[in-house]
Amino acid sequence: MNWKLGIMFMCILWISCEESTMTAFEKEIETFYKVFEEEAYNRGVDLSIDEFDLHTELTFIDDSNAIGFCRIYADGDQEIVLDQVYWDNASDNEKEYLLFHELGHCVLGRDHNNSENEMGTCTSIMQSGTGACNLRYNEFNRSSLLDELFLN
Repeated sequence: MNWKLGIMFMCILWISCEESTMTAFEKEIETFYKVFEEEAYNRGVDLSIDEFDLHTELTFIDDSNAIGFCRIYADGDQEIVLDQVYWDNASDNEKEYLLFHELGHCVLGRDHNNSENEMGTCTSIMQSGTGACNLRYNEFNRSSLLDELFLN
């Protein structure tokens, strides 16, 4: 009888280990992906990031001007690469902006857009970071920037 309990215990351990193999970063990215899909859906865009065979990597980016990029391979696989130092020090709002910008490239096929309003504020989340507009991504303009992202 004890051997049956031992086998059952091993099975429970194996199942719980299997479920917890997702890293904290992967869980965080999955949460942002869900928010991206919800925001798209709220604007009439029905998409599933799972369909894009997209991989997201956190690493140290040597280019001092880049905090992330979307890489598309010849076979159609896609990868978002995010800078470890930036990510570790960014607020949730900054992380969302960066990931949504890169998803704009990889998932929505968007190019950079450095348009600005009369006050010099960027009007697109797809701004290049090298343009003259001032980036403001906060609770006051988030909705309009997401409208522009998904509807243009």
